[in-house]
Amino acid sequence: MSIASSSSRVRPTTRRTTRVIAALALTACAAPALAIDLDEARVLSRQGQRLKVEIAYASDPGEPVSAVRFSVVAARAEEGSFSPSPQLFTIMQPESSNRVILQSAEVVRAGQIDLVLGLGTQPGRQVLYRL
Repeated sequence: MSIASSSSRVRPTTRRTTRVIAALALTACAAPALAIDLDEARVLSRQGQRLKVEIAYASDPGEPVSAVRFSVVAARAEEGSFSPSPQLFTIMQPESSNRVILQSAEVVRAGQIDLVLGLGTQPGRQVLYRL
């Protein structure tokens, strides 16, 4: 009888220990939020073409950049000009290169565009580029 009651006490402890170990393993596997530093935007297109912009980025020293997600949150042309749709931008990230290339689907004739870029690795962080 004492062996049976002893083993029944061990089982809840074993389950609890297993849950704690599983929780710690999941925490260890979770990727930390990277601090991404964005460089100046370089416009690769001309007025009257689809807007094409290249932005280099880096992480803190010693932190490899494995996966960074970008999104175009807003694109506003100067007053009186057509603004390209932010949802229609193509976002390209060349392999083995810390840069992103953004290209609008529509032709842009405006002399100035404000482009708001969102970073998926840092929720809520948005960066404004005046092009």
